[in-house]
Amino acid sequence: MEEAPAFPDSGAAMPGSPEMPAPVPDVLPEPLPVLAGIPGLFQAHAEDRLGAALMAHEMEPSMVEQVQAYAVRVAMEKHMGPGVAWMGVSLDGQRVGMRDTVGVMWDFAVGEAFSSSAHEHLNQAMVHAQGKAPAVPGVSKQSAGPAMQMASGGSAGGSSGAEGGAT
Repeated sequence: MEEAPAFPDSGAAMPGSPEMPAPVPDVLPEPLPVLAGIPGLFQAHAEDRLGAALMAHEMEPSMVEQVQAYAVRVAMEKHMGPGVAWMGVSLDGQRVGMRDTVGVMWDFAVGEAFSSSAHEHLNQAMVHAQGKAPAVPGVSKQSAGPAMQMASGGSAGGSSGAEGGAT
């Protein structure tokens, strides 16, 4: 058995040891906002269903927050239904899947969540929830089909053709 190397005893405690706790950062991270309405339902579900599963894959708490916030953003960007029926993490911890109450399923790679901060993901989720989503390049509101017009705040007008009722 190999012995640990001997270090001269300087008498000073090591950072992180019981005698000298790790330093507290000067600036504590700003807590995430609690969203209202449908985004808030997705946020609560993401926190409840994803947190422990991501922590089991040895993810840092700040990274868990990013993934949870990104799940909310994806739900709003994809115009998922009125609530979450299921949300979970793959066995290898590399993907998150979610299904809304209508049965529509989406998934994303966990790594995608690290492209922006948790705050930015939640801000973007709210932008999409309020119908202020950026326009799809090359698609005008007038030429978009009913689904696209509904997603941008218009009405499909009960039409089955590509000429939905724009507002």
